[in-house]
Formats: sequence, structure tokens, C-alpha cells
Amino acid sequence: MGKVTDVTPRDVEIYFLPVETRIPVKFGPETLTHVTCARVMIRVEDRLGRSAGGGEETPLSVQWVWPSSLPYEHRHLP
Repeated sequence: MGKVTDVTPRDVEIYFLPVETRIPVKFGPETLTHVTCARVMIRVEDRLGRSAGGGEETPLSVQWVWPSSLPYEHRHLP
């Protein structure tokens, strides 16, 4: 048996948003002028049928999570 505070996901959406930087940003050997952000939205429901939603966003910056000698553009999402 679950807790009263348990929630069940009812809906999840993900968006990929292109972002142009205001100024060039240098990460390691490369300078970037754009990145892609992933935004996730979720709606949950508790045992009483009440629902709530929210979301978060993060840049998908391959420079520090996937170090490589390949240029950023080759590793960036199309």
C-alpha cells in the first residue's frame, strides 16, 4: 500500500528550444553563439485526484558532458 503523498505521472512533454547567446561564450577550446535547451513539463496526480504540474529546462551543452576533438557543430542536435 502506498503513502498518501504518492503521486502518479499523468502527462510528460519535452521541447527542444534553440537559444542564441547574447554574447559569444567560450567553453574549453570552442566559442559558442547558440545552444539547444531541453524543457520538460510534467503533470502528476495524487490518490485523491488532485493534480499539479511543473517543469525545468537545461542547456544540452555537449562541450562539458561529451569532450571530444570533434567540433561542437558535429555533436549538436540537428
